[in-house]
Amino acid sequence: MQVSETNVSSLPWSRSLKIQSILRINRRSQTIIPEIKLSGRWLSEIGFTPDQRVNITIVNNALVIDLEK
Repeated sequence: MQVSETNVSSLPWSRSLKIQSILRINRRSQTIIPEIKLSGRWLSEIGFTPDQRVNITIVNNALVIDLEK
């Protein structure tokens, strides 16, 4: 389902997620890094489908995720 800009702007979407940790191990050290996982039917409802590529941009300390053109 592709969602037009008018449909998206009328949706008051908000999600609350916990940032998880992931342990990255290499030969000399271990580092804990933050990880955010996004999944759910709501993604397809706003136009995202499997195997698409996305761009993630930081704007005013906010992550903006949009489809790669």
